[in-house]
Amino acid sequence: MLLLVSLLSIIRGSWWLDQQANKKKQDLLVVDKQSVKVLKQTFADIAEVKINEASRNNATGSYGMYVTMTNY
Repeated sequence: MLLLVSLLSIIRGSWWLDQQANKKKQDLLVVDKQSVKVLKQTFADIAEVKINEASRNNATGSYGMYVTMTNY
């Protein structure tokens, strides 16, 4: 019985971690899209925006990213 409870706890913990990872990826995707939209509104003639790296600072709640922009 104890083994079954332990196994279920491990499965539940694994599922929860997967859910957290998926939520983090979705949050970064939303921020990426918003950032590209703001860049296109700010700068004229943008042909391409490539987000090389994006991350969230948990302490401040801010996001940072390295972007490559190509103009016409």
